[in-house]
Amino acid sequence: MSKVDPLQALLGAEIKSEKDVYIKRLDTFFKIKSISGEEMQEITDAASTYQGTGLKRVKITDEIKLGALLIVKGCVNPNFANKELLEKYGAVSAEEVVLKALRAGEIAKLGEEIMKLSGFDEDDDEVINEIKN
Repeated sequence: MSKVDPLQALLGAEIKSEKDVYIKRLDTFFKIKSISGEEMQEITDAASTYQGTGLKRVKITDEIKLGALLIVKGCVNPNFANKELLEKYGAVSAEEVVLKALRAGEIAKLGEEIMKLSGFDEDDDEVINEIKN
């Protein structure tokens, strides 16, 4: 077994990966990409609100919004912010297009594949399920 120096591995690594995911109902492939830790933090922040003050302040994450934002950020093609898609679905945001254009199972499938591509593998089922739900 080869041991690679962690510093050299990081210096030579590409953070972005892409993959095609088949959506049966639409008989087409969506191109997805991995997301970075920074992008995941942005998505989580955008899907979260805080209630209360001081020690009683609690972060509440809208899991449906989180899943939609994950797909918006992780989907290369189609671009859910496309003007034609926004018009067709009467949406004001890419996130809204995801929720209106895709079935719940399709959202779950794309979200799971984006998470796997981003470094969460089958051993991390609990994290993937939290993101999906």
